[in-house]
Amino acid sequence: MREKTGISEQGKQTIQDFIQALTTQEDLNPKTLKEYTSDLKHFIGWFETAYHQEEEVIFQIEDVATPTLTRYREAAQKNYGIETGDH
Repeated sequence: MREKTGISEQGKQTIQDFIQALTTQEDLNPKTLKEYTSDLKHFIGWFETAYHQEEEVIFQIEDVATPTLTRYREAAQKNYGIETGDH
């Protein structure tokens, strides 16, 4: 089930688990962790809604493959003007 943040509870849990792992295993700046959290929220929100308009999709990391990441990158470039280092 999705809440007001636009992502499923599973998606939020995935983010929380990832950030927790980074916190315990890496020495990262809190600002970096906040930015990672924001990026993951955007990706998971896109994943759960982009191509699944008629059905509710719950994020599972196992469902993410290279074509999914490519589509997300293309959508991000188009919708948000995000540049990549591929010039």
